Amino acid sequence: MNTTYCIVGPVLAASMVGEACAQPAFASVDIGRQSPPGQTVVSEGGFDVSSATGDIWDLFDNFRFVYQRVTGDFDIRTRIASLTGVAYWTKAGLMVREDLSQLGANGFMIATRSGGWGRHFFTARLAAFYATYSYFAATFERVRYPDVWVRLVRVGDRVIPMHSTNSLAWTQVGDLEIAQLPAAAYVGLAVSNHPDSGSTKATAQFRDVTLDRGPPFAPAIVSQPVSVIANPGAEVTFSVIALGRGMLAYQWFLNGATMAGATNASHTLEATPEGDGSKFTCLVRNEAGEVLSWAGLLEVEAAAQPFDGILLERYTRIPGRLVQYMLNATNYPAAPLSVSRPSLFEASSLSDETGARLRGYLTPPLTGDYTFYIAADDRGELWLSTDDNPTNRRLVAVSYYWVAPRDWDFYESQISSPIRLEAGRRYYLEALIRGDGSPNQGAVGWRLPDGKFERPLPAGRFVGAPARFSGMRWPPSGRFEAAVEGTQKSLYVIEVSTDLATWAAVVTNRAPFVFVDSEPGLGAQRFFRAVATR
Repeated sequence: MNTTYCIVGPVLAASMVGEACAQPAFASVDIGRQSPPGQTVVSEGGFDVSSATGDIWDLFDNFRFVYQRVTGDFDIRTRIASLTGVAYWTKAGLMVREDLSQLGANGFMIATRSGGWGRHFFTARLAAFYATYSYFAATFERVRYPDVWVRLVRVGDRVIPMHSTNSLAWTQVGDLEIAQLPAAAYVGLAVSNHPDSGSTKATAQFRDVTLDRGPPFAPAIVSQPVSVIANPGAEVTFSVIALGRGMLAYQWFLNGATMAGATNASHTLEATPEGDGSKFTCLVRNEAGEVLSWAGLLEVEAAAQPFDGILLERYTRIPGRLVQYMLNATNYPAAPLSVSRPSLFEASSLSDETGARLRGYLTPPLTGDYTFYIAADDRGELWLSTDDNPTNRRLVAVSYYWVAPRDWDFYESQISSPIRLEAGRRYYLEALIRGDGSPNQGAVGWRLPDGKFERPLPAGRFVGAPARFSGMRWPPSGRFEAAVEGTQKSLYVIEVSTDLATWAAVVTNRAPFVFVDSEPGLGAQRFFRAVATR
């Protein structure tokens, strides 16, 4: 006998199929093969939902689902008062689903006891016969029943998962497009245990279930602040785009401190060296609740100041798989765990919850079209500037999902379009690697115009042309003068020696420049050389 659950004022009541409900009803079903079957019980204005041995993972799902079919956008919220079960990966939360088959595309906002003390995750299957993947993992905030709220918002093809401890202040953990979802999708409560649980049921107590059709009830952010690199004196704007019913209010924060007068959806400021590393967040609120945006990072760097070699910075205490989570971390970019100069444009053996940034100024050996590759576990972004100014960088390739080390072309997104570069010029290159679980890694390579591959890129490609003296002369003053040439705007060091064995730096400047000996009276046995900085 099938049962539906009607919303009667603030509570839910069971009714036989065919009986009228004042509002749309919830139905309950086992997705996949459940043995013993799951169970749904109305309790305290909510549901106690039990699932036996199934899981929500891989290609097929087996779980208990309490749902409605909703056309268009929606905002569903609930409190999980408790979750019991014997399996490590017992899951409970809110799901939107393509259909009621085992294979359907879906997005699932989870509160789970995994990780020893519980975490919030968002998993998704983008289409039938795709494997389920954990797209977002929330920060270190623990799951503490009974004050565990989860929320799922749909805006078009986009699904926005959130969690809260009080149903008013929401933490948005991601924003994923699931194009396979039909206009009329299945929305509701999901519980799974795990195949290693035997016949023991997992039971979640869902309370305060609320499903609103149409635009988000409380605010939801559909466009987060974008991190930027800016030259000193440049004008920078951070902005958010949010949806929510009624009037929305905005408040910007600088490194967590309230910014007076910054109460619009956008905030503009001048980039200064003192602002380097600053993070800007925006709190969006209405009468139903509030949500804090992700951070927009401002890095202030002078134009055209390339260095030689590859710089690798590693960062710890970075939960989740998104590169954006690393940019949001309090220790990024000012406090890396380590800084090194590797011989390849590659970061390997990254431990759990660790991220990395690789950067340098690339010098192409040939003029022509280059194709770039990035391989990363779990995520990687590759940014290339149109010149030696980091502010002109653009995203050219992405490793959205984990791939094996140096697996360069598993996904099309890992490969850039052909990009024309000029021989001898410097180009700023940056890779952001984010790992979850261990070991993690990331690497970048390219295909040269002559068809040869260099994967990963060697450090030798991040060095300017050798410095050289030209126009050397001794004017009447007796001072040695020479023009120093090399890669435009790159740093070179003039060194002096009296024995050709021991050298000391006397001046550093950017090519081209004129060197004038400031101490000509120290004797005839003085030798000069110009070297690149390393």
